[in-house]
Amino acid sequence: MRGFITGCVFFWALIAAVLVPANGTAADSEQRDGQFTMNEVVVTATKTDIRRLETGASITVVTEKEMEQRGKKTVVEALRGTPGISVSRTGAAGGISSVFIRGVKSNQIMVMIDGVRVNDPSNPDNAFDFAHLTTDNIARIEVVRGAQSTLYGSSATGGVINIITKRGQGEPRLELSVEGGSFRTFRESMRYSGGDEKIDYSFAVSRTDIRGISKAETYPGSTRDYDRDGYKNTSVSSRIGGKVFGTGRLELAVRYQDAEADLDDGAYYDDPNSVERTRQFSSRVGYSQEFFGFWKHTLSADYMNISRRNQDNTDDYDTPKFANSLYEGMHQHAEWQQILNLGNIDEITTGVEIEKDAVSTLSYADYYGFGASATEFGEKSMVTRAAYAQNHLKLFERIFAVAGVRVSDHEEYGSHVTYQLSGSILLPFVETRLRGNYATGYRTPSLYQLYAPTYGNADLDPEESTSYDYGVEQSLFGGRFVVDVAYFNTQYKNMIGYDSASKYINVARYLTDGIEASLKLVPVNIISIYGTYTYTRRAEDRDDNDERYNRRPKHQGSFFVNLLLMDRLNLNAGVQYVGKRRDAWYNEDILPYGATEYLTMDDYYLLSFAASYQITNNFQVFGRVENAVNEDYQEVAGYRMPGRAFYGGVKGTF
Repeated sequence: MRGFITGCVFFWALIAAVLVPANGTAADSEQRDGQFTMNEVVVTATKTDIRRLETGASITVVTEKEMEQRGKKTVVEALRGTPGISVSRTGAAGGISSVFIRGVKSNQIMVMIDGVRVNDPSNPDNAFDFAHLTTDNIARIEVVRGAQSTLYGSSATGGVINIITKRGQGEPRLELSVEGGSFRTFRESMRYSGGDEKIDYSFAVSRTDIRGISKAETYPGSTRDYDRDGYKNTSVSSRIGGKVFGTGRLELAVRYQDAEADLDDGAYYDDPNSVERTRQFSSRVGYSQEFFGFWKHTLSADYMNISRRNQDNTDDYDTPKFANSLYEGMHQHAEWQQILNLGNIDEITTGVEIEKDAVSTLSYADYYGFGASATEFGEKSMVTRAAYAQNHLKLFERIFAVAGVRVSDHEEYGSHVTYQLSGSILLPFVETRLRGNYATGYRTPSLYQLYAPTYGNADLDPEESTSYDYGVEQSLFGGRFVVDVAYFNTQYKNMIGYDSASKYINVARYLTDGIEASLKLVPVNIISIYGTYTYTRRAEDRDDNDERYNRRPKHQGSFFVNLLLMDRLNLNAGVQYVGKRRDAWYNEDILPYGATEYLTMDDYYLLSFAASYQITNNFQVFGRVENAVNEDYQEVAGYRMPGRAFYGGVKGTF
C-alpha cells in the first residue's frame, strides 16, 4: 500500500503543482528542447515513417540528447525510467541484464539494431541480454509496448525495442572522448562522421575497462572476502548510405561487440575464476527506391551471429569442478516491402520475408569429481516464411486508423494468422488525443526449448497472446505540457515453463495489466521535466493460484529535471523508484539437492546527477554521480549492485 501511495503522490502531485505560462496548440509543435509532442515521427509502430499522433500504439522515444544529458553509457541504463519498462541485472557491469515490458517475459520482446533482430538464438528462450550494449553511435531508441507480431513475427508478442544508430551529416568531423571514475572505470570512444546529399557515413568505436565489484552478494554470516569481478568491452559501429540510380538509396549498417565479464557461481556464491566472453556481429544491407511519387519499395537482408564462451576452472571453492562451454547462434532475414500512398488519406504497406535461426552448443565439464563428460547440442535450424499487409487510413488530419494482418508459415508448426487494429482521434479545440490498440501474438518455442538434450520437448505448443491498451494524451501550451495515461492488458495461453524435472512444458495462462503514465513539461526553454509512473496490478500465473512472477514490481516511477544555462552548462538530476517485488534463489546449502527460496525484495530509490560544460565549441568537460545517496539494494536476489559512484571526462570535436 505504501508503494501505491508513493507512486500516486510521486506522479500526480507533480501535475497539480505546475503552472505553465505559455500559449499555442498541440498540432503546431514538433519538438521543444528534446521533449517531443504528438507530431514526432517514428518508424517502429508501422515499419513506415509516421507521426506519433497517427497510431494508437503506445510508443516512447529515448533520444540521443536525453541519453547525453543524463550521462547514460549503456542502453539498459537509458531504458530505465521508460513507462512500462522494468529492468533486472545480476550484479555490476557485465551481469545478465533483462528488460520486461508491462510485466511480460524478456524473451517475448524483440530487440533490433538498425532493423536487425538481435535476440540470441543460443539463449534457451531466445531473450536478448542487454549487458554489453553501449549507447555509442545511437541516435534514438524507440520502444513500442504491446503485441507486435503482425509486423515483426514470433519474438514480438510483448513489444519491440528498436535501436537506431546515427546517420552522418555535414562536414567531416572527429569526436574523441575519455572518461574515468569509480571501480577503476575507464572509457575511451571515437566517432568519425559526415555527409551530404550523395553520401553519408558514421563510424564509432569504444573501449570500456572496469575493475568492478563482486557480482555475488556476501552470503549472510559469511566472513569470506569475495573477489572483484572485472569487465571489458570493445564495441564498433558503422552506418554508411548514399544515393544510387537516381532516387534509389543503398545503405549498410554494421555493429560488433567483444565483451569479457568475470562471473560468480550464482546468488550469494563467489567464484574467483569464472569468465564469459561474448562476441556479437550484426549487419544489414538495404536498398530502397521511390517511383512516381507514390510507390516506394525496400529490399533488405540482415545477418546476426553471436558466440558465448564460458570458462570456469578448478579453484579452492569449486574443487574438483570445472566447466567449459560454447554457445553459438545465428539469425538470417530477408524482406521485400512495398509502400503505396493513395493521396494524403491512405497508405498501404505489404511485405514478404523469410528468416532462419540456427543454434549449437557444446559443454565439457566435471561437476562432482568423477571425470569430465561432454554434452553436445548439435546444430539445429528452423525457417519461417511470412507475408503481411497493413492499411493506414488518415481522415481530416484528426482521425487515424491502422489495421494489419500477418500469415506466418513455420517449418515445424505450419501456418498461423495474427492481426492488429489501432486507432487515434485528435479532438478539435481541446486537442485531446484518444487512442487504442488491440493485437494478437504468436510465439513459437526456441530451438533449445524444442531439441535440447534432457530439457527439450518437441511436443511444445506455441504461446498465443492477446494484447490491448487504450489511453488519453493531452498536449497544452504549444507542446510545452504533455500528459499521457493508458491502461494495458496482456493475456497469454500455453506459456512455456518447466515441470518437476526441469523439462520444458506448456504450463500456464499468464495475465498482466495495469496503468502507465508520463508527463513532459517545458515551462521555459532552459528547463525540461520528465516524469513517469507505472502500476502493474497483475503479472501472474492464472493456473498457479495467481502467483506473481518474479522481479515484477507493482509500483515504479522516475523523475528527471534538466537545466541549460548560458547555452554551455547543462545540469541534470534524476530519481528512480522501484517498489517491492518477489524473487527467488537456489539455496545450495540445503541438502541433498538444494531448494528454491522465495523472498520479498525491498523497494529502493536511486538518485543521480549529471553535468557538462562546453568550454569552447570544440571542447567539453562532463561528469556524473550515480546512486548519490549510496542506496544498498539488489535487482536480483543475491547479487550486489554498485554503491555511490563518481565519473568524469572530456570530449573534443575536430
